[in-house]
Amino acid sequence: MSQRKNEVLTSEQEALLLETREKWRGIALDPQPIDRPSATSAIKSAYAAINKPAPYILFFASPDQALTNIFTESNIPVEKPLGYQLWLQLGQQLWTQLASQLSSQLKSQLVSQLESQLSSQLCLQFQRHLENQLNQQFVERLTEARLGNQRWQQVVNLIFQRQSGRELNCQIEQLKSLLAAGIQSELWACTSSWFDFGISVLGLEHDSSQWETFQSLTRYCGWIFPLEEVAIVCDRPTKLSFDEQKRLHAEGEPAIEFADGYSLYAYQGVTLPEKYGKLSPHQWQVQWLLQEKNPGLRQALIQGIGYTRLCQELPVKELDSWEEYTLLKIKQSVDVELVHLLKMVCPSTEDIHVVRVPPDINSAREAIKWVNWGTDSEEFSTQT
Repeated sequence: MSQRKNEVLTSEQEALLLETREKWRGIALDPQPIDRPSATSAIKSAYAAINKPAPYILFFASPDQALTNIFTESNIPVEKPLGYQLWLQLGQQLWTQLASQLSSQLKSQLVSQLESQLSSQLCLQFQRHLENQLNQQFVERLTEARLGNQRWQQVVNLIFQRQSGRELNCQIEQLKSLLAAGIQSELWACTSSWFDFGISVLGLEHDSSQWETFQSLTRYCGWIFPLEEVAIVCDRPTKLSFDEQKRLHAEGEPAIEFADGYSLYAYQGVTLPEKYGKLSPHQWQVQWLLQEKNPGLRQALIQGIGYTRLCQELPVKELDSWEEYTLLKIKQSVDVELVHLLKMVCPSTEDIHVVRVPPDINSAREAIKWVNWGTDSEEFSTQT
C-alpha cells in the first residue's frame, strides 16, 4: 500500500534510513571492476528509454583515459551528449512520480537524510575532486601542447585538425560540456538512495522499468559519457582512501587510483599535487609554505607538518609567557591569518605540545583560557 501525503515515518522506517544510505555509498565506492555484460545491458536499456538505437560501447579504465580517447579519436562524434536527456527521461520522471505521493515535510526529510547526506560524502569528498582534477589537468595538457610540449603535441594536433582550427577555449568549453553532460555514478547513487527507500521501504507507486534502468546504470557502471552513436563507460577506482571524517585522505600514496595508474592525491579532503602527495607528511618541507600560493594547499601543508615543527623551523617572536606556557607568533606569512601558537613544555617529560590560537590573542594566560574552553589559567593550573 502506498505511503500517502501528510504521513510520517515509523520508528522502523527511520531505522532503515541509515541502512539505505550506506547501501548506496557502498555501491558507488565499490572498488571491484565493473561487470561489463551488465553495464552493456544497462546502457542499451537507457538508450531505448529515450528512443535511441543501441550505441557502440567503449570501456576504459579511467575517466582520464576515456577523455583522452574522446578527444583524439576522429571517429567519436562528441557534439550531442545525451546525459541530460537520459536524466529527464529516467531520473526526473521517477522523482516526479515518487515525490507526488509524499507530504512536503516527509519529502524534505528523505532528501536531507538520504540524498543530501550521501551527496556530502560522495560529491564533496570524491566526485568534485576527480572532476576538478580532470578538468585542470586536461586543460594544462592542451595549453602545454600549444606552447610546444612534445608529449601532447600530437594530441592537440589531432584535436585541431578534427575541429577545423577552432581556438583552444572552444576545446576547453567542449571538455566542460562533456563532463557536465556525463553520468557520474556517485551523483546518481545519491538520488538512487531515496528512490530505493521510497520504493522498497515506503512502497511508493512507480514505473518499474524506469527504476530498473536508473539503478542499473548506477550499479553496473562508473562514469558514463553517453553520446549519440557511442557510449563511453569508465571503470570505477580500484582504490579509495578516506579519513575518519569520510574525507579523501592518504599519506604518501594516492587517495584515488584507477587500474591504468591514473590517480589523485588528497590530505584531509584537500586535493594535493603529486609533488606533495607522494611524500608522507613528516617529509614535507616547511619551506614549501613560503612558496605555495594556494590557500587551501597551504592549510593542508600546515596540518601535515604540524605546529611543533613550524615553531621549531621558522623564525618566531615570543609574545608572552606564563609558567611553562609561551605564546609565539610566526614572523613569516604562511597562512591567510597571522599564526599565533601556544607552546607548552611538560615539566616532567620535557615533551613539547603546540596548539594554534586566534591571532587576536596576545597573552599566554588568555591563550590558555581559550584552549581550555574559558577556564582561567590559574584555575586550570590548580585543577591539573
